[in-house]
Amino acid sequence: MSAHPTVAREAEPSARKIEPDIIHLSQSFITNRKFPGMYKLLSVVTAVAVFGSTVSAVNAQSADAPAHNAAFELWTTSGASPQTLSEMLTCSAVWERWNSSLLERSDRKFTDALRKELSSGNAKKRKIYWERVARREMDEDDDSAYFDEQRSTAEEYANKLTTAYRDQTDKGMQNLMEWLAICK
Repeated sequence: MSAHPTVAREAEPSARKIEPDIIHLSQSFITNRKFPGMYKLLSVVTAVAVFGSTVSAVNAQSADAPAHNAAFELWTTSGASPQTLSEMLTCSAVWERWNSSLLERSDRKFTDALRKELSSGNAKKRKIYWERVARREMDEDDDSAYFDEQRSTAEEYANKLTTAYRDQTDKGMQNLMEWLAICK
């Protein structure tokens, strides 16, 4: 074998032919049918991988209750609490979204493993509580249009938090648990 790179490439012409087949699996397996046995094996492996990832996702939902509990616990010790009308309305909206999220889940193991504070029953109570606190925060001379504007802004923000949570973004769960803990 020569030390010169071009000579080494020319000495191995079959390696060049295999490389495009590996890169373009669909062309070599399906269109050209060069490797029909390999295609069957790939189909089986793909099916197992897809099924396995679905099972893993379902198991991950059950297993992530401790992570939710830990994130919630972390933020309960922050000392932060809602101070403004907007924050109070956000609390109400976030608890409402959390309750909806829990009701949509079919994983009883997950909901049973959550802290009592994160239960559906508590979420309903907290939503109502923060709505009432926000209404009390309004002065008699405050404009009701301002309240509605703040509520709309809070609802939009709660929707973004919930979407990030459901889409399992990097910090989606952490951000949602932060708000729930601050709004406990």
